[in-house]
Amino acid sequence: MDNQQKLNTEKWDDFLGNWLKADHVKVWPAKIPVVDVRGELDAKGKSHLIFSVELSKKIMEWEANKTNTDVLRKFVKLGPKDLIGKLIVFSKIKVRNPTTGQMVDSLLVDKVE
Repeated sequence: MDNQQKLNTEKWDDFLGNWLKADHVKVWPAKIPVVDVRGELDAKGKSHLIFSVELSKKIMEWEANKTNTDVLRKFVKLGPKDLIGKLIVFSKIKVRNPTTGQMVDSLLVDKVE
C-alpha cells in the first residue's frame, strides 16, 4: 500500500490523468521540458506524435496536433527527437470541442527554447 500513502487526496493534482491539458498548468506562458518523444500508429494506421513532458515533477503525455506540429517544425528542422531536453513554451487558447460544441481551454505552442 506504499503507493496509496504517496497520493495526496487533499488536492486533485494526483488524479488528473496522464495526458497534459491546459487545466494542469498554473502559470502562463508555460515552459515545459520534453523528456522523450515517440511516434505511434493507431488502429486505422494514422500516425501520432506523442511527447513525454515534465510538469510539477510528474511525467505526462502530450500529443501534438497539426497546428502545434507545424510550429514545432519551424523550431526543430531535423526531427522530433531533437526536442528532447528543450522547453516547449505554451499559451492557453480557447478551442471548440467537436463532441460537445463548447469552447474549452487548450494548449498552443508559441516557441521552443
